[in-house]
Amino acid sequence: MTARVDLHSHTTLSDGSLTPRELVRLAARVGLDVLAVTDHDTTEALGEALDEAAGLPPDRGLRVIPGMEVSAVIPGADGDKNVHVLGFFPADRLGALAAWQDERRAARRARMASMVARLGALGLPLDLEALGRGADPRRSPGRLHVARALVEAGHVPSVREAFDLYLGQGKPAYVQDRAPTAGEAIAMIRGLGGVSVVAHPAIDGLDAHLEALVAMGLEGVEAYHFGHSPEVAAHFHARARALGLLVTGGSDYHGEPTRAPGEPPPADDEPPRLGRVALPPDAWERFDEVLRARAGA
Repeated sequence: MTARVDLHSHTTLSDGSLTPRELVRLAARVGLDVLAVTDHDTTEALGEALDEAAGLPPDRGLRVIPGMEVSAVIPGADGDKNVHVLGFFPADRLGALAAWQDERRAARRARMASMVARLGALGLPLDLEALGRGADPRRSPGRLHVARALVEAGHVPSVREAFDLYLGQGKPAYVQDRAPTAGEAIAMIRGLGGVSVVAHPAIDGLDAHLEALVAMGLEGVEAYHFGHSPEVAAHFHARARALGLLVTGGSDYHGEPTRAPGEPPPADDEPPRLGRVALPPDAWERFDEVLRARAGA
């Protein structure tokens, strides 16, 4: 029987809309066999996610893979290139990330404050304190939180427009993250026994950077992603294999309704996005073999 796998998802501990326990329950409900929880720059959700999965009925077992999506940059003469590196870890190594996560959380909060200040100067005031009010103190804040606040304040009609007009790279309220380099992120993941995979390479325009990332120690490519067409997925699958890299896939689930670029609004009876990206069985088996070997070592 082919396993149903989703190796990219987010919770309320970063910019998702479901708590860790709610995400695990949804994964079980849609019939997933494997779920990787990969919040931005934090693994704080994993304790609750693993506990919830352990309590599922025996006939609805779900394997939760500990993960994290690390925001990083590729330094260049013309400026830094943003890159997201997915790290997949053995569960017993996560404690070593505590200090690193505290530092990244502080940097993300400072970035949010700078973006809010820029928006205020543009005539789009937001209450910085209200942005964090009621949020879990462990949360890793990001641009999506600011975008949602812009919609709630009536400044823009949609999250997409918030990014297109103000928060996307090169837009007037964009602030570059004080992020580690891609090489530092990859080395950190490998140092903890993890497997590093570049996330959504087509969306971030990283095709020409794959060789450089491989030289830094990158081990895989997320060829299958909710925002990749079948043709794009096939291209990156072939690129990964040519470079000797693993192939992964996931929905990049943040909650409903989150749409791929240009996709129409969902129908009332549309199934959740979680689990709707199919990873070829041979790609999953190869990735799982490496992940288990790394955990055993």
